[in-house]
Amino acid sequence: MLEAIVLAHLRYLENVERFMEGGPEPALTPPTECSLGRWLAGEGRGAYGHLPAFQEVVSLHERFHSLTAEAVSLKQEGKEAEARERMNEAYRLFGRIEHLLLRLDEERL
Repeated sequence: MLEAIVLAHLRYLENVERFMEGGPEPALTPPTECSLGRWLAGEGRGAYGHLPAFQEVVSLHERFHSLTAEAVSLKQEGKEAEARERMNEAYRLFGRIEHLLLRLDEERL
């Protein structure tokens, strides 16, 4: 389940990256409506909500969606360098989110 959620976010990031490289504008999803957001609000909160790593994922996930939306807006405004900075940060957050999600089972009490 968590692996599928991680892969969904990787595809989301890849769609934004394609836009950055001149492809079609991606469909941006609010953090509460994507697969991870729904999992965080439901099953994930019930199973892992007491763990600090879970709270970190919630915060990073919201920032991840903000960064990708900012990158798209900046690209549309022709601010390529600033858009790239947002994407670089989104990639870093994706890596941290992936790491935390895949370790949650190890930390579960």
